[in-house]
Amino acid sequence: MSQRSTRAGVFLPALILVTSTVCLLGAAVWVEADRKPPPRFPLTLFALARSEDYLDDEVCAGCHPSIAAEFPRTYHAAHVRDTKLPAEKRGCQACHGPGQNHISNLEDPAKIGQHIVRYGKIKPAEASAACMRCHETVMHSARWARTAHARNGVGCTDCHTVHHVRRSSLVAEEKPASADLRGALSPMYS
Repeated sequence: MSQRSTRAGVFLPALILVTSTVCLLGAAVWVEADRKPPPRFPLTLFALARSEDYLDDEVCAGCHPSIAAEFPRTYHAAHVRDTKLPAEKRGCQACHGPGQNHISNLEDPAKIGQHIVRYGKIKPAEASAACMRCHETVMHSARWARTAHARNGVGCTDCHTVHHVRRSSLVAEEKPASADLRGALSPMYS
């Protein structure tokens, strides 16, 4: 056997091994890059929900009658009352998450907040993530993350509210923004 055929006999299997390894590593990197990280609270409430976890708004109104009575006059009511929308984008639970686990845990106050989005009790970034579920057509969450508001820990619900009537959809209309936020966040407040 010649020296040339011996080299080819060693080279070819080595080439196949290296090529296979590179292809496998490349495929693994491609699959990993394509995978999205799991959602964080409060988005997990929506991501893990089943259709039967969404209740009729009357169930919510049973415990929250004053909010339920006022809500039809709010700006958001027209949007979340559309019967063509999927359950996770309709009614109270469009913003607050599926109600079944919330109702099931009413006896344990420590668990109530784990199963419903309570905007006054969560971090601004969490509140904004919940808002972006519907409002991403206005501002994508990646763009939101780069804003002065997000970088300074100011969330959507620090200025905007859902539970006010149509004429007062902005909290800022009812009370002026604090002086420290005016200069730090936007030229419109300076």
